[in-house]
Amino acid sequence: MFYKLLGHPSLWFFFAGLFLGGIIAVLLPRKYRAGRLAKIFFLLTGAVASGTVALFFSGSESPARFLPAVLGGLLLAAPALRFKRAAGIPIFLVCAGALVLGSNTLSGWDLARGEDVVCHVLVLSAEGDQAVLSVKVPGGAEILVNAPAAGLRVTTQFLRIPPAYPFFGVLPLYRVTAVRSEEKEYELASGGLPAEEESSLALPGIRIETFETELPPLQRFSACELALAPDTLEPYFRNQ
Repeated sequence: MFYKLLGHPSLWFFFAGLFLGGIIAVLLPRKYRAGRLAKIFFLLTGAVASGTVALFFSGSESPARFLPAVLGGLLLAAPALRFKRAAGIPIFLVCAGALVLGSNTLSGWDLARGEDVVCHVLVLSAEGDQAVLSVKVPGGAEILVNAPAAGLRVTTQFLRIPPAYPFFGVLPLYRVTAVRSEEKEYELASGGLPAEEESSLALPGIRIETFETELPPLQRFSACELALAPDTLEPYFRNQ
């Protein structure tokens, strides 16, 4: 998960917040100290560089959406760097532990971005009431589904984490889990949640939101893809 974060703007906005918090920490002491201007220049350069990378990765997304990431970094860095012994070491250890544990726990989820294609569907056969579909999730294996042709839906789960959680609080995380008919569910991911995920869902404010998106009318050799709407990230089908 950490490597996935490197290409997501929220991490770089968080880094920008860390540098801004460092500037506040440098400005807080009343007595003038040699090298203060150099430290401020260095931290300001880091904030600008991180913000530039963040804006590059965010594309057309509004920077205001990532404000919680900036504030989270600022609120962590300011006390940690101002009171290095009393607050800095505990905050560093807590953040390092959260990053490692969170990355491991969320390894089964993908980062959602507007217009991302999260699932490809190819109709191999559609005769009478039955259909055979080839369903492929990007980065995953191709799965054949033999199911009733009417009322088929693809289930997508989104993990909602409040902005109060550092690193992961503004990340839109999703996974495609199953194809459903009125009578049966055809799993695309392993059933059940790992123990660490069940533990994370017990934390305040964290929840899973499920979307069921109905497939368009099925015709032999027709193809469609499940994409995420740019603004709402709600899944919808479109023709390939």
